[in-house]
Amino acid sequence: MPEDARQFYDPIISWIDEYAKNPNPDTVVKFKMIYYNTPSSKMIFQVLKRFEKIALEGNNITIIWMYNEDDIDIKDAGKDFSNHIKIPFKLESYKE
Repeated sequence: MPEDARQFYDPIISWIDEYAKNPNPDTVVKFKMIYYNTPSSKMIFQVLKRFEKIALEGNNITIIWMYNEDDIDIKDAGKDFSNHIKIPFKLESYKE
């Protein structure tokens, strides 16, 4: 929950952009969120769109959205993201 989401996510996005130049044929990306704010939501979407672009270039990308089995909000957020991304998107619950 960084105050400046862009400052926090820019290194991650830069890493993904570099990874996109020579990605593995199969990539699994796991998200395990407890909470995030609106600015982070926008940045997470940018992260997902970058992986979508890698997938559209012929690479296998799978997103795994992990949520605490009691956290319906995070689960629903994963569903919302999955509706806007054209790559395999799996929702997985875990128990603390």
